[in-house]
Parts: sequence; C-alpha cells; structure tokens
Amino acid sequence: MAKHQIIYTSCMRGITGGNDGQQIFSYDESFTGSSSEDVKGLFTYQVPSLPPGVLMSEEIAGRMPVSFMYRLLKNGNAAVTLNTYLGRDYMGSTGRFGNHLSHSIICGFSDFDIYPCEMYAGPALRSRMEFEEVNNPEPPAYLPVPELEKGCVVNPDRVIEFLGLGENMEYLKKMVTAMLRFPVEKKRIVICDEPENIVKWIAALHYTLPLDIAKQVNFTTYEYDPELSPARICGVISEGSRYHAGEYASSNRHYVFDFINDRFSGIQPAGTLMEFIDAALSFSYESLTEFHDFVIGKTTYRECGEGYYACYYLYNFFTGGLEDITLEEFKEIVGFSDGCLTEETKRELLERLARQGEGMDKLDNEYAFNVLGFLLQSMGILNGGQRDAVKQMIVNRLIVALSAEGGSEESFIPLYDLMDRMARDVDFSIPGELMVERNKDFLLGVLEGNAEPWKVLFIVRITSEYVRDMGLSADELKPGHPMGKIYCGFVRMMYLSGKQNGRRVVERIITGFKDSAEHDVFGNSFMV
Repeated sequence: MAKHQIIYTSCMRGITGGNDGQQIFSYDESFTGSSSEDVKGLFTYQVPSLPPGVLMSEEIAGRMPVSFMYRLLKNGNAAVTLNTYLGRDYMGSTGRFGNHLSHSIICGFSDFDIYPCEMYAGPALRSRMEFEEVNNPEPPAYLPVPELEKGCVVNPDRVIEFLGLGENMEYLKKMVTAMLRFPVEKKRIVICDEPENIVKWIAALHYTLPLDIAKQVNFTTYEYDPELSPARICGVISEGSRYHAGEYASSNRHYVFDFINDRFSGIQPAGTLMEFIDAALSFSYESLTEFHDFVIGKTTYRECGEGYYACYYLYNFFTGGLEDITLEEFKEIVGFSDGCLTEETKRELLERLARQGEGMDKLDNEYAFNVLGFLLQSMGILNGGQRDAVKQMIVNRLIVALSAEGGSEESFIPLYDLMDRMARDVDFSIPGELMVERNKDFLLGVLEGNAEPWKVLFIVRITSEYVRDMGLSADELKPGHPMGKIYCGFVRMMYLSGKQNGRRVVERIITGFKDSAEHDVFGNSFMV
C-alpha cells in the first residue's frame, strides 16, 4: 500500500461535495479507504469537560490537549493521526465551538519506516486550517501523497536526555515490564504527565523495541476515557476527563503512572533485560539497536510480549555463552526456540551449544543436563560429527558428575533417568557409549578409592543396561570373560566394604536381569 493522507474537520464543502459541517475535507487522489470503519475511527476527539460555570473561549480552546496517536488497523495498515481541538467551526468567529481537526497518514505496515512517535510536532501532520480553505463553497483539491517526516521533539538523544532526569529510568523499566505483560494481562499503561513528557515516555517505550515490534503497540497522547481506548499506552490529563487518579490507581485494571498526582501502580522490573535497557539508554544506544537487529534477523518473534525476554537471553548466549545466562533463562530459550526461531538460527543455536565444552564444565549438573537434553531432542538437526560431539559431551558430564564429591543419589539419578529416556527416543544408548573402550576406564575409575555405595550401584546398573543393549549372552558374563571380571570386581569391592553392601550389589545385578531367564541364572549365581 502506498502512503495516503486524509483530513477531517468542519468545513463548508468536503471533497465529496456534501453539506457543510464536520466531514472529510480531503485526501490524496489514490486513496480508496476513506469510508472504512477503521479510518473513521481515527477522527474521534472528545474535548475535556470544563469546570462548572466556565464557558469555552478562544483562549481555553487553545489550551485543550492534542491527541497524537498511532494505531495498527485491522487490515494491517498503520496510521498516525493528530487530533487537534480548533474551537469554532469553519465560519470562524461567528461559528459554534466544538470543532476539531483530524489529520491522518495511513500506509502499509512495511512502508512505515520510522518510529511513529518521531512524527510528533513534525511538518507532516497539520494542527490548523486556514479560513479560506474551510470556508470555500467549492470542493477542495486532492491532497498530495504524504511523506513520513520527523518532528523536532522526539529522537533518541532527546529521549535519553529525558530518561537521565531524576528517577525517570527506574519508572521506564517498570513501564516496559508492564508493556510486555499486556498480551497476558490486557492491562493498559496510563500516563498522566505534562504533554511533552507523555510523548517522550511513549517514545522511550517504543525505542526499547525493534521498529517492527514497536509498530504493534498502539498509543495515544490524550484519551478522554482510557477504559474505551484501543491504545495499549494512553496519555491522560489530571482533570476534565473520565480518568480519575485515585480510582484508576486502586482499580488494578491498568498500570498507572501518574506524575501529576504522584500515584503509581505497584510493579517491579523483571529480569536482566531491564538492566540491559538501563545501560543501553544511559551509555550506548547502539548496543540496543544491535539487539534489535538480532531480534529481527535471527528470530520470527514480532509480538510485544514476554517472549521478548527470551529474545534477550538468546542474544546474550550468542554474544557470550552459557556462562552469560542462567538455567531459567536457558529454559526460556528452549521454549522460545520451538516456534520463534528461523531454521537457520535454531541450527546455529544447536551448533554453538555442541561446541560449549569448556562452558559446560562451569555449569552445575541440573543446568548441564538441561542443555544436553535439549541437544538430544534436536539430534535430527545436527550432522554426524555434531551428534558424536554431543554423545561425548553427555558421557564426559556423567563421569564428571559421578566423580565429584558431595553429589547425591537423590539429585543425580532423576536427571540421568530423564537423559536416558530422551537418548533412547533418538536411538542412542548412553550405557553403550559409556562402556566403549575410550570411556569405560574413566567410568570404572570412579570406583577407585572409597566410592559411595550409590555410585557403585549406579555403575552396576549401567553395566547391566549395556549388556542388554548390546545383546551379550550369559556365557560372555562368566568370570573368565571381560564383562564377567567387571561384575566380579563389583561384588568383591562391595563385600569388602561390608556384607550388607555386598548383598545390595548382588540384588542390583539380579534386578538388572529379572526379565531375562538366561541372564537371571547369571545374576543368581552370585547368591551362591
């Protein structure tokens, strides 16, 4: 869709040649959507109520708030509108009060290539009409095709300067947290402040987002009744509208940031994303734009919601490594990867994880097993060399975890069981990998010294699962064969540490073969 513009106000004759009064004044020649309900909805403005006994005057009319708004229309087009109260209608000093001017620029979503808030106080949108234009008995000419021109009030430098004042950055982080909750909670952000501050708050919120996501967030700098607004961010005035500070702040229907009446909803900034936004908008706006480029280039995520946190965790991993994200953040990445990553990015994510050897060593067991589990679930995407690397990472981690002092059976076994189930789902036998020559000596080396009984029992379990997985016969388990010697070593070691321990290891051997009559005879032979 090309760029279009349309003006609505009180005039003697509109472009359609209708009767005098409030109507569409004009639009550009190729615009065909002037009669749509979406477009008509842009022309709304309700003047604030005046105190009892006060009558509207030219002076008061000039002080009425301007409604600068951005809206994503139902057909996917984007519109920015300036609604200005003019006071009297087209007849000038003899006309009646109640007239306003709506000037909208509407274009395709991808054609809107600047942040909408940047058009505030710019030359593209009109806030007044000449008397000769509206008091003309002839229909007006078509408007020219518009340009998206920036004003002088909103830009990154001015917004950053504004955020550096007082506690403004702390309030912004709370606003961003509220904004990202909207898809779930459906609670608007309501801002009561001076007009030029309101638009800067809105701009700051938009600047925290990539342009294509910011364009999903409707806003208005003045709303008479926020309860009925289609905007997610509403500017309000302290008096003369349906906004009432005490009622709104206590209702829990909105997130209220009222700097005039000092009333604020309780909300705490969430996550390292807010720390990043603080640093970026304080010291390095370029780092924020780099993050935005990552989100747009590496993900398919375009909603302004809590998935934005996962975007940042993924960005942290790509620019750093596993040591730069927590376990909970990694879990967010895993959930996010199912539907919000391009195939290329998911493959790159897995390849990076498969190369995290040293980084894995710094993780605790739970974190490491979560990473390895994710890799196991994604084995079909990896090539042969990468799959082999993942298998070896799993083996190394298991041996390290078993070798470490202070580990417990209660924390280790459930993690291993989960890993084993996921491995078998992709036809990978962890016991088989643990018992190959390059790994077996390291595994059995865990038993050197005074190994904890649960570790011995676990390695017995692994050995029996290896026997079953490889299909070894009972004859191959006799004392004269390598595997038989290993079993005899288990029994001897545990009996030396106590008769009860010896019985436990024998019971574990028997349990491991209870479903095989042939191997059951071998297991019971230790009871003799």
